[in-house]
Amino acid sequence: MKRRLKTIAITGTAIVLLSGLLAALAVRLIDVERYRPQAEAAITEATGLDCSLGKLSLGLWPLPHLHSEHPVLSHAGQPVLQAERITISAYLRPLLRRRLELRAITVTKLTATLRRDRQGNLNLLPPRKPRPEPSAAPPLAGLHIEKIVLDDANLRYENVITGFTAAANHLNCTIGPFPLLEQGGKAYSSVDDFLATAALNGEMEATSMTLNALTMDQPALHFTVGNNTLTATPITASVYGGKLDATLTLTDLATSPQLALAGAIDNLDVAGLSVALNHKSRLTGRLHVTATLATGGRDHRISLRRLNGTVAMRGRNLTLQNIDLDTILTQYAKSQEIGLFDLASIFIVGPFGPLLSKAVDLSGTALGVGRGSSRITQLASDWTLRNGIATTKDVAFATPGHRLAFKGRLDFPAKRFRDFRIGVLDSRGCATFTQTVNGSFRDPQVEKASFFTKTIVNPLVSLFQRGTTALTGNKPACTPFYRGRVPHPATP
Repeated sequence: MKRRLKTIAITGTAIVLLSGLLAALAVRLIDVERYRPQAEAAITEATGLDCSLGKLSLGLWPLPHLHSEHPVLSHAGQPVLQAERITISAYLRPLLRRRLELRAITVTKLTATLRRDRQGNLNLLPPRKPRPEPSAAPPLAGLHIEKIVLDDANLRYENVITGFTAAANHLNCTIGPFPLLEQGGKAYSSVDDFLATAALNGEMEATSMTLNALTMDQPALHFTVGNNTLTATPITASVYGGKLDATLTLTDLATSPQLALAGAIDNLDVAGLSVALNHKSRLTGRLHVTATLATGGRDHRISLRRLNGTVAMRGRNLTLQNIDLDTILTQYAKSQEIGLFDLASIFIVGPFGPLLSKAVDLSGTALGVGRGSSRITQLASDWTLRNGIATTKDVAFATPGHRLAFKGRLDFPAKRFRDFRIGVLDSRGCATFTQTVNGSFRDPQVEKASFFTKTIVNPLVSLFQRGTTALTGNKPACTPFYRGRVPHPATP
């Protein structure tokens, strides 16, 4: 019995070794380079990009796999996608049955540079050459892939028309499982067909992501694609010291994507954000920002006109460096020599810094650099957006001695102020002084008090009001300018 077991063990070992030897010999005898022209031609036909697969090699351990070293996809002589290595690994049993089932396609150190030119063309999707003979189904219609892996990728997107840029650095992503070219026995006829019917799951994380000058550190998300919809939830990241928690939904992927975003950033460092936007703002402290936004359309101008939702920003005990607001406001009440718009420009931006930063002086430089500082006891900046126009809902701030509020609209498609008013408030929420701003963001038309109003009307009205108050004990009636959540400073 022992002798028989020993014989079986030796025989089994010999068979394994012989199989391994034959497999290794087969790998050495198979010249994968002979298939390079056909493979590169097929990829070029499928993508419209010029393909170079680099050095090709076969391996067996731990699964049969194919390596492509330094592959490049390019357009007009410029690399669009390039990688250090692509590894395609396949399951052995289906392969023996002449059926290709891939365990993974792993792309290592991918570098992607996507660019939309002035004609709106994306270099990733150049016009494809017409096929000489249309085929009934793609040659790899039976191909199935368990997952696609991006390992340490760096991606960049640039829109030449808008100047918008986005980038993801040291990104790791896993997508799958899914059939690449076949669903329910029917081959996909186009990318749109794939987006409309595919069902995918994925995980993504990166060292950092940037949107123009804004940076998110350690972003991570889980996403699903199905029924022509992409859903990403939760999306987490560190944003200038604050914690981002958001969800994103893209519907109608195949034709005209519609975006819905909802999220919040807690404990955002406003000074760090100002530096990133290249503002010279002297405001420091922490903010809580929430947003619910929806838009759609492939063109950025259309997307801006379809922008709807709400944005809110809250802050307490902020500090404005080198400007004593209470002193300035007390002087303004006497002379009105400083425009309220100059004073308020630091605050009206609220959550719209990226849209206003190139148009409005948000630094308060018109006030000059003085001594001391200001404590902003409470700040609220609540807006509603409809068709790209932001309307104030509750926008105000208070110092230990004063309270200011804002009313009006910011028309982002037209880049104009629409009857935007700044008011200095009394304890009842009535405006003791107001200033109205209209015109373009780049050249706002700020209403200024006339000489007659400053020197004659205001003193007479003030004298009348004081006399009425002394006789009746009641303040004159007024229509409140502001009824929001920011309270009036307590009387010292």
